Amino acid sequence: MKTRLGYKFINVLIVLLLIVSLGFFTRSPVKAADPVVSVTVTPSDTTPTVGDTITVSINIDMSASGGQALGSYTGTLEWDPAVLSYENIAGAPPTGFVGFNNTSSIATGKITFNGAKATGATGSVVVLVATFDVIGSGAADLTLAFSPMSAATSFGNLLLILSITQANVIASPVPCYALTLTHTGSGANPVASPSNSTGCSTGSYTAGQVISLTGAVPNSGWQIAAWTGTNNNSSTASTNTITMPASAHTASVTYTQIPPACYALTLSHTGNGTNPTASPANSSGCTAGQYTSGQAISLTGAVADSG
Repeated sequence: MKTRLGYKFINVLIVLLLIVSLGFFTRSPVKAADPVVSVTVTPSDTTPTVGDTITVSINIDMSASGGQALGSYTGTLEWDPAVLSYENIAGAPPTGFVGFNNTSSIATGKITFNGAKATGATGSVVVLVATFDVIGSGAADLTLAFSPMSAATSFGNLLLILSITQANVIASPVPCYALTLTHTGSGANPVASPSNSTGCSTGSYTAGQVISLTGAVPNSGWQIAAWTGTNNNSSTASTNTITMPASAHTASVTYTQIPPACYALTLSHTGNGTNPTASPANSSGCTAGQYTSGQAISLTGAVADSG
């Protein structure tokens, strides 16, 4: 009798152990991912240079929203107006949506936009593309917020599952390059106008800046023979232009002395003897036998024949 009771106890214990082991090794069911509406702010260039133009796209992705469709939204985009200057909006509201864009606060760096579609939109929806001019250097946050955002049909509050990826741009100043103005010969250095490009110090310019040169005045007895480093190096005028390259640059005007007016001197004799000889043989700047007005000339060697 005791043996039978012992067998029964052992069998019950084995069953209990099997139940416990099955429970221990059975995996828990994987929990489904929570629904999410992902919104991204994407600038076309995150490191622009002053003078560039960029676009900023806002995208609402409903792919992981649990089967919901985007029904309506109201959004606000803010930026630093000292860095970015608003130009225009495209694609807002997107096709199939009705809505309005409020640009009355662009001077302070803010636009508000909205859209609604009764049947909703699924997948990825670009709700706005804004164009900006980069007018200043530094960092500019692109801050996006929504209030409200609802699902189509159910009118569920999508703000509860909203995830926004913000962005910023870091704008660099336009490079400035030094311009040096010189001359050779006797005269004045040319003068540049404007004196600098916007955002550059005096005497410095951005690449592509067109600069006018004036004031190239030779001293008395000198003239402009040519230029170097200009748009018209063969010019003999007192003005010229430069298109600034993307590097430091030098432009110069060349002055040369004005050639003197030379007159031919003919030496001869009558009778029997030799022609006189002139000294010097010529004036400075003149060929042999030619002299400038006022040149003092010594004559020697006039020797008469004997008899």
